[in-house]
Amino acid sequence: MNIPSRIFFTLFILCSTFFFAQNQYEITTSTDSTQVKIGSEVIYRIQIKTQDENPKLLFNKKSAFFPFDTINSYPIDTTKIEDFFLFTKKYSLIPFEDGLQYIPSQPLIINGKLFNTDSIPIKVETVKVDTVQKKIYDIKPIIAVKKNNRDIFIKIGIGIGIIIGILLLILVLKYIFKNRKLSLKKKLPPLEQAIEDLKKLESVSLNEQEELKDYYSRLTNIIRKYLEDEVNIPAMESTSKELLVKLKTLNETKKIQLDKEVFKEIEKVFENADLAKFAKALIDSNNAKKDKVIIEKAVVQTHESIPEPDFESLKKQEEHLKKEQLKEKVQRLKMVSIVFASVIAIGLITCFLIFGYYPVKDTLFRYPTKVLKDTKWYTSKYGAPAVQITAPRILIRDKNAAANEQLFSWGDIKDRFYTHLKITTLQEKNEEEIDVETYANEIISEYENLGAVNILIKNELTTINDIKGVKIFGTLDLPKNNEKEKIRCNYITFFSAFESHNINITIIYATEDRYGKDIENRILQSLKLFNIK
Repeated sequence: MNIPSRIFFTLFILCSTFFFAQNQYEITTSTDSTQVKIGSEVIYRIQIKTQDENPKLLFNKKSAFFPFDTINSYPIDTTKIEDFFLFTKKYSLIPFEDGLQYIPSQPLIINGKLFNTDSIPIKVETVKVDTVQKKIYDIKPIIAVKKNNRDIFIKIGIGIGIIIGILLLILVLKYIFKNRKLSLKKKLPPLEQAIEDLKKLESVSLNEQEELKDYYSRLTNIIRKYLEDEVNIPAMESTSKELLVKLKTLNETKKIQLDKEVFKEIEKVFENADLAKFAKALIDSNNAKKDKVIIEKAVVQTHESIPEPDFESLKKQEEHLKKEQLKEKVQRLKMVSIVFASVIAIGLITCFLIFGYYPVKDTLFRYPTKVLKDTKWYTSKYGAPAVQITAPRILIRDKNAAANEQLFSWGDIKDRFYTHLKITTLQEKNEEEIDVETYANEIISEYENLGAVNILIKNELTTINDIKGVKIFGTLDLPKNNEKEKIRCNYITFFSAFESHNINITIIYATEDRYGKDIENRILQSLKLFNIK
């Protein structure tokens, strides 16, 4: 195969594109490499270019990449380029068979229409094993590992939490409705309430002593409640003798007018009640029914003997009614608050069990870098040659940069998360190898000028998205906003030489930041360089 044919073949493999002009879709499939070692990762991309801002895209969730295994399926990334939108779906694949293998055609649905991508050939090479220089050891025996029951306990905890929440909600609602029924009963006038309660006693059986005891308890409570509501005396808290003394006093002061015979009959009823409740005496059912008639007669006579209330009495009754209504309203509000708090608590516990403590807490309290991580990310190109990165904020150009420099930054170095991009134009293309030590010293000097101290530095040669460069990283103490003392920070600076330019991207964030590393990795993994042409 001659050189032009090889070039054509390579271009075809790296980027197989087909157009759908009638539907205004341009679908492109590509891989990061066409020749890999067995067991090495292959990045496979499906890109859709369209003017439709929100197309309905459906990828096959059970994508078959045989003979490649799927390591990861990434979320769809959206980029706006002029008047078009570019939607990218990325898969991480790994081959375990050598030879010429093909990534099979993949189906996808765009706005209800089915399309199929082209297959892509990948040459998979075996890894040579050096059996001379390296020792070969026996396979280690299988080690017994304890079964991880965490997921089972989480599911059981969620189920128990939901059941407890439902039961708690039922009990609270039952209590609310029960109190509501009681409050409706309270709204009846005292006389009508007493007569209604006395009628209910007519159906009570009086064959056993316990039934008789309950009967007299209810009978005496009826007149106690009536006197407390109608005459405003603490009847429910008084003993039988104390209540009779209060009635006698009211009768003598003409506040109520009971016949002497009725008063004596009331004394007899309370005497029978005490005998039934405390002495466990058996009272004839006929006498018990007569006692009910006496109480009813006393209630009616008391009501009729009470003089018409004056203005002050009416005012006190009205104030008392308002207090009772307010008390009932507060009680109802309290129960509603308990229900609401219970539902919130159960919801939080369930979320903690499913998603974890910190993700839920940081989402609720708007942890700054958690907000950055979850917000919409933007893919943009900066400078010339174009440097493309994806970040949660757009980098702003520094207009005061030197003539041979292009500076872009997001935020301030004192912010919680800081990103800085520098593109330096060289006089001529740098053909020499990167002097890591010299470059590291320059980085340290820049940080010291910004007020950093206690700088620990490491370096390594690395490759990001086929971009070779050097990574300077470590920790340092740096003043941050709203902090009295300097705080420990992680920093990383990735440096690469490209087309007579030096590309320099720096990221700084607090060491204790739970989401800083995730944001750093995502930004660096999005790095792409485009030549000036």
